[in-house]
Amino acid sequence: VQEAYPFHDSWNVACFVILLLFALTVVSLAVLAALYELLDCGCCAKGKTARQLREE
Repeated sequence: VQEAYPFHDSWNVACFVILLLFALTVVSLAVLAALYELLDCGCCAKGKTARQLREE
């Protein structure tokens, strides 16, 4: 009788880790994009020059 292990070889572990990292990357990028849109009300304009602010 063969017991079923979810990670019986290193390829399954590697694929799982890669997929997990990919999912975390996509989620974190989406969160950063949403935060950037929310905080883009002028508090992110500190690094801009006066000329750039006048043009906007």
